[in-house]
Amino acid sequence: MPRRKTTSLRAAPILSALGRHGVDFVTIGSYGAILQNVDLPMTDIDIVPKDTHENRRRLVAALDELDARELVGDTEENIDELRSDPDSMGDSIFRTFVTGSGEVDVVLRPSGFPNGYEDLIENAFMATIQDELEPGVTVNAIVADVRDIYKSKQVAGRRKDVQALPAFDEIHVADAKERLRERYRDEQSRGGPPPAN
Repeated sequence: MPRRKTTSLRAAPILSALGRHGVDFVTIGSYGAILQNVDLPMTDIDIVPKDTHENRRRLVAALDELDARELVGDTEENIDELRSDPDSMGDSIFRTFVTGSGEVDVVLRPSGFPNGYEDLIENAFMATIQDELEPGVTVNAIVADVRDIYKSKQVAGRRKDVQALPAFDEIHVADAKERLRERYRDEQSRGGPPPAN
């Protein structure tokens, strides 16, 4: 099936389905940063699920409830294989699913966090998210700390991630200053900066 026209993100129904099925996950990526007042475009939701058999089964059930289809290249495919073998979710560290509420990226091990969920949960926090269309409807979700989201984008180094870094205001400025300090210390340990031409 060809790819559907992109649906604008409506996170609450996606997060609600994950919650109803008891999926253990951390929200990361731009959406997680937006929840912490970082000014970025809201395009999709990235989640890092706990990588266990039971949690993969719950995740597939939630995706099934959302009538999700996996995006493979420019084609949407049904999730029959995942329904019959939820453990095959672990065959790829990154998958994109298209739902009626927007796209969901399932990332097992985001850049900078080789143990995925286990690395992120320590600094994560609970956020209450209001539905964009029904303000009276709220849902709770665990969100990665903004510094961890920044680190993941920085380590990923993709063009879109690098372009997003300045939106992380204070973190980005502090990081730039620390890089300058490191370069200065490195130059000093080698006998000072190279002579100017």
